[in-house]
Amino acid sequence: MTKARPIAAITVLAIFAMAALLITPLGAQQLSDRAKQIGGKFMCMCGCSQVLTECNHVGCSTSAAMLKELNRSLSVVIFVISRWRKRPVQQAASASGVPGISAEMLERARAQASRETQD
Repeated sequence: MTKARPIAAITVLAIFAMAALLITPLGAQQLSDRAKQIGGKFMCMCGCSQVLTECNHVGCSTSAAMLKELNRSLSVVIFVISRWRKRPVQQAASASGVPGISAEMLERARAQASRETQD
């Protein structure tokens, strides 16, 4: 079971990376503003100990690369959230509220749990 977690994480990251390549930005200026706002909460990794959006090192390519990556990641997040919001709400398939489990099976499971937990 522990081997499945890294594989699942890699799969999710690969899907996000592919989605970033497939989507078109909703508005480059809008995403840039979001990246700047969130970038103000990160530190630049060039060693200057300054906020990412305020790094003033001459020729610092680290802050530009980090902001570009942040902007790209934000576009994937926006894409995923918009897809989640557009998906239809699934209705419960049975009276128990859990798809695939009948009310009778649920009652038997509750009775068994009650028997096993009584002292």
